[in-house]
Amino acid sequence: PIQFPGPAMARACGQQAVNTILTDGTMPIESVPFSSSASCKIAASLEVLRLELQGNPFLCRGALFADNASPLQRFTPCQRILFKTSIPIPHEGPCNVSVVNTATNTIFGQPLMFNSYADERLAKSITPLFASRCREVGKC
Repeated sequence: PIQFPGPAMARACGQQAVNTILTDGTMPIESVPFSSSASCKIAASLEVLRLELQGNPFLCRGALFADNASPLQRFTPCQRILFKTSIPIPHEGPCNVSVVNTATNTIFGQPLMFNSYADERLAKSITPLFASRCREVGKC
């Protein structure tokens, strides 16, 4: 399921950020007007933008787990996961599919990388290594 911003993100990062993402989900995440409140502290540089406390705009476009707990999916070790991507503005470029530790924003194992993602079908198997690290809801 798609991750959306909601009330938790609005409280942490401002309603304007939520409205902007809901209005145009294709805009560059760097253009979203995240608030500078303590719970949505932004560290910005020419190439780095991240939310330090409540989330990461580059991880699910800043959507917080608190707003997306109901569409939670559970997978078993070595389960094959088929998925489809929707690319509103088809373009060439690299893409990756990763299992991410949401607390540290680090990737477990190697991401599934592909160079041109507008015309490919993918399947990913969750390895037993991930299963032991991802038992707690919202960790991955």
